[in-house]
Amino acid sequence: MRTFFMTPLVIFFLLIIIMMAKLLDSDTHENIALLNQKLPEFNLPAVYENIPGLANSDIKGKYSLLNIFASWCITCKLEHPFLLSLSKEGVIPVYGIAWKDNPDNLSKWLKEKGNPYAAIGADNDGKAIIDLSVTGAPETFLISPEGIVLLRYAGPINEDIWKKKFLPLMEK
Repeated sequence: MRTFFMTPLVIFFLLIIIMMAKLLDSDTHENIALLNQKLPEFNLPAVYENIPGLANSDIKGKYSLLNIFASWCITCKLEHPFLLSLSKEGVIPVYGIAWKDNPDNLSKWLKEKGNPYAAIGADNDGKAIIDLSVTGAPETFLISPEGIVLLRYAGPINEDIWKKKFLPLMEK
């Protein structure tokens, strides 16, 4: 009788494991929405005084990353050290959109962990996120010098993903 009650629970957890495996599969992280199109227009206020806000017009002139993140996002914390290394090494400018984030929490997090962002826009109402067709955080866009979206990657990026997905597009 006891196994009868445990069966649905076991099936539920197996489904969760299968879905997580699919989410973590790097081939499923690319999204074709906005690919090879101009970055949508946005003009977001600063999250707090020390860092400028962000407009789409700020992200032009050289290859750049636009990273959607939040201090409440656990997977954003996983990719943060890698973004910090890209920024510190001057590999590519990194811009951020803070998605419905508390300014105090964000400020504390960036002071503790370091700030890889040249500018951060606060998207408190989620309009820019909708215009960018973002499905979740983190999500990172590779933007061409002309302001064209070359790649959208949903999920945390790391060195392996950077070398396989992002660098080849910049070397063309």
